[in-house]
Amino acid sequence: VVTEYGPAIGLWIMGLLLLLLFLMQDSESDDRIFPKGTLNPLTISGSGLVMLSAFFMATISFTVYGPFLMYILFGAEPLVAGYIIALESLGWTVTAIVSSGARERFEPGLIRSGAILISITTVALVFVMPVGPLWAIGVLSIVMGIGYGMSWSFVSKRIIANVSETERTQVSASIPTFMRVAMALGSAFSGIIANYSGFSETNSPEVARNVAFWCFAAFIPLVLIGMMSAWRVSKE
Repeated sequence: VVTEYGPAIGLWIMGLLLLLLFLMQDSESDDRIFPKGTLNPLTISGSGLVMLSAFFMATISFTVYGPFLMYILFGAEPLVAGYIIALESLGWTVTAIVSSGARERFEPGLIRSGAILISITTVALVFVMPVGPLWAIGVLSIVMGIGYGMSWSFVSKRIIANVSETERTQVSASIPTFMRVAMALGSAFSGIIANYSGFSETNSPEVARNVAFWCFAAFIPLVLIGMMSAWRVSKE
C-alpha cells in the first residue's frame, strides 16, 4: 500500500519513458531485437501490436483487482471469484477453437467484432463492478474472453504476415513480449489508481466501490486506442 502517490506515478512514467527510449535505440540498431516500425500505428503490424497492448493494459485490472473487489463488495469466496476470472480464459479458449477454421474473408469481421466485445465489456465493468450483481460480472468475463478468442489469432497472423521475411521470427517473439509488458504497465498503473481511490487508507465497501469504478474508467482512453487500431489492422 502506497500513501505517497507522487513517487509511484513518477516511477511509472520513468519506466514507460525508459521503455520507449529502448525501443527507439533498438530501431536504430543493425542487430534489432524487435522488427522495424514496432508500434508504428501507420503499419498493419504496428497497429496490431498497439491494439493488443492497449487492450491488455485496459483489461488487466479485472485480473488484478477483480477477485479482491468481489470479495469485499459481494462477499464472494476466493474460489468463486477465481472461477469468475477463469471464465474469461474459458470463453477465450472455446471461441479460439471454434473460429480457428474461419475463412480469410471473415477475418476482418472477427477482429473488429472481438475488439467491440472487449471494449463493451471493459466499459460495462465501470458500472457493473461497483454494484453487481455477481452473475453479471461473470457474464462480462465470458464475453471479454470471447472477444479475445475471436480476434487474437487473426491479429497475430496479420502482424506476422505484414513484415519482411527476415523479420518474421522477431515479430513472432515480440507479440508475447509486448503482451507481458502491457500487462506489467497496466498492473502497475491500476495499483496507483486503486491506492489513489482509497485503498491506501481502508478496504471498506464504500472505498471498494470507488476503486471498482476508477480501475476501469481510467483505462477507457486505451480502449479507444485499441478500437482504432483494430480497424486499422483489419483493413482489407
